Amino acid sequence: MIRWFTSAALALSGCGSHEPGSVNAERGAAVSAAPRADDGSPRKESAATAQTFPLKDWMTANLNRPLRTEDFAALNRSLTSAASYAPQQFPEWSRIARQGAEAAAAHDMAGVRSSCTECHDKYRAEYKNTMRSHALVVSEPRSR
Repeated sequence: MIRWFTSAALALSGCGSHEPGSVNAERGAAVSAAPRADDGSPRKESAATAQTFPLKDWMTANLNRPLRTEDFAALNRSLTSAASYAPQQFPEWSRIARQGAEAAAAHDMAGVRSSCTECHDKYRAEYKNTMRSHALVVSEPRSR
C-alpha cells in the first residue's frame, strides 16, 4: 500500500514537470506567452482596452496629480483649458470648468472638487456613451 502511494505521488508530481521537451513545458510556454494581469491571471483584452479615450487620457495627465498635490496653478491652467473645448451638446461644461478654475485661483480645493463632481454628475454618462473616443483639440497645459 505504501509502495502504491509513493508510486502514485511520484507519477502525479511528474504531471507538473516542465522539463525541456515535455508536453507540460510546451503547454507552459504557450500559457506564459499570454499577457498577464497584476494578479498573474491571463489578461482579457476588451474593446475598452483596445480603444483610446482622449478626454480621459487628458484628465489623467493634467488633473490627477494637481488634484492629489493641491497644485492650484496647474488646476487653474487645466480647468481653464477644459472650459475652452466644451462640446456644444454640453452647454454648462464651460461654466462649470471656469468655476473650478476660479476656485483653484482662490486656493479653494472644495470648490475645485465641487466643480469636478458637478460636471461628472451632469455629463459623464452621456459623454461616455456618445463621445468617449472623439479626438480632443486642446492646447496641452500639462501639469509640471
